[in-house]
Amino acid sequence: MKTCSKCHRELYDSHFVKSSRYLDGFYPSCKECRRDTFIEFLIKNPLCVRCKSSSHMPSGCYCSPCLIAMRHREKRPPATDWKHKRTLCGRCGVEPREIGRLCKICRIMCPKCNLRERASSSVWCQVCINGAAKPRRVKRKGTWYKSRTPLEKHKAKARKAVSLAVQLGVLKRKPCEVCGKLEVHAHHHAGYDRENQLNVRWLCPEHHKALGRWEKFKLTAQHGKG
Repeated sequence: MKTCSKCHRELYDSHFVKSSRYLDGFYPSCKECRRDTFIEFLIKNPLCVRCKSSSHMPSGCYCSPCLIAMRHREKRPPATDWKHKRTLCGRCGVEPREIGRLCKICRIMCPKCNLRERASSSVWCQVCINGAAKPRRVKRKGTWYKSRTPLEKHKAKARKAVSLAVQLGVLKRKPCEVCGKLEVHAHHHAGYDRENQLNVRWLCPEHHKALGRWEKFKLTAQHGKG
């Protein structure tokens, strides 16, 4: 049994959609609430989500041409001329390629499922990444955290506390203290104890690594003198 997060009804697992993104393996809301939310989204957004020019289909958020282009259901044209073959996409063989051997659609679509856009940090979409990582997570069953040293566990807790404080607005990300870059890491210069978890300095990845190397060098020098 599982309680829906929207209607707060206690239902069987068959009333929920399976998902590997959650610990129990199911979406927090039931199928009826998900359908009602999707219908409200279609009413508020009458245009296609992808092209934003034509109206979407009654049963989805994409128009028919965009859906065909995303799933590559168009038949390949007879390309007998080798020059014509060179101008087409190397994956779908339908759209003309732009930069490299892929067209504009194949460059942003996941090559595994051809249904969703790929994630910004990977070649696959987030759903395919989670599906591939789930067997590894089930096989390890939390042994990664148990096998860590006490110092590594303190570091993980401190980083989690910083990320939660940033989400709640207690901490505010600042530019790098050295170069002023916006992409920064939290450096715990006072240690990873509980009272010093939010006492951080904001540094870019390059200067964060450099400062870490300098601190290790000072520790080795002190131990060598002692």
